[in-house]
Amino acid sequence: MNKTYYTIEPQNQIQGINYNSWQPSAITNQKILTDTGIQSNWKYRQYIQKNANHIMKYNTMENIYESGNNPYPTLNTQTTNKHPYLLSSIHDNSKPEGLNIVTSDLKQSYLTKEQMRARMISPSIPTNF
Repeated sequence: MNKTYYTIEPQNQIQGINYNSWQPSAITNQKILTDTGIQSNWKYRQYIQKNANHIMKYNTMENIYESGNNPYPTLNTQTTNKHPYLLSSIHDNSKPEGLNIVTSDLKQSYLTKEQMRARMISPSIPTNF
């Protein structure tokens, strides 16, 4: 039976350690030695060098998994007919139908301030009659 084990990074370098599944590196190393039949440091070093890419990939995926991130984001391939809703002016308060517009106190404060600034501009008055 050919089992492959990979070493685990030192736990003090991992953010958000899960102590329930933590296992000392010495136990992992001992399992590798017994399962692969390695008897010397030289053979163990060869094993580590030969499997370095797999070990690094395994450690990276384990850290990503333990951090709660999804390494495989979902790709949304559905097309939609939604386009940005354009208001006619800063004073347009209409609400587009079918869209959930989220309002907040910061957003309302900003819009009110911009509407007041827009009202400060007066039209030009011709002086030659």
